[in-house]
Amino acid sequence: MKKSLVLALAILSLVACQKSAQQTTQVAQNGNSALVIPAVDTWELAQNLAVYGYVNKSATALVEAADILVGVPVIVCEREKKNPVDQKPVGKLNTVDRLLADAITLSNDDALMSRIESVKSRAALISQMEGTRGAVGGAMVSDEIIYGNSDQVIYQDFQADQPAVVVVMGMGEPDLDAFIYDEDMNLVAQDCGCDYNCHISWVPTYTGRYYIRVVNNGNESKEFTLATN
Repeated sequence: MKKSLVLALAILSLVACQKSAQQTTQVAQNGNSALVIPAVDTWELAQNLAVYGYVNKSATALVEAADILVGVPVIVCEREKKNPVDQKPVGKLNTVDRLLADAITLSNDDALMSRIESVKSRAALISQMEGTRGAVGGAMVSDEIIYGNSDQVIYQDFQADQPAVVVVMGMGEPDLDAFIYDEDMNLVAQDCGCDYNCHISWVPTYTGRYYIRVVNNGNESKEFTLATN
């Protein structure tokens, strides 16, 4: 199991590095020397590791995912929607508390429990420091739901000439696509791959509102988590 987890971490880290490299290349092409803010990429890595843990019933993977999330400044929010739906998400967001609780359910190994206590202690320490590291910043994260064969439009403000990142994580079928539009509804970026997750990065040309359109290509309602930097 440890070897499998190490392999999973290596694969996930490689994917994260590749995405960061792609984003940095895109920034360079746009003539901006700033580096991509890593918070949302780190959050995405933790979520993918959590999925691995749940699929493989690996308590260790869940704890490691929780440990990664501890260090990511995340603001959980209720986003305003241009086209709200009348259903509420059921709370599938993988948080530190949820991951650690599920890890304990899967295993009560003494070594693992010690690791869990260590993660809890670090989380408590960072929580105490929260007010000293800025109320604004880090990934903005929210749970959403979308009907089958429909789209959901959510708006978010981004800073001009700074790398912007949007991640949509559906965690299973059906396929989701994501599109970014400016205030004049011009398409500026998209991810239409054959996957239930989307990762988009671009450099906004102005400071202001952009629209994130998520499309559900399946027949049934779909829960997803949206994160932006």
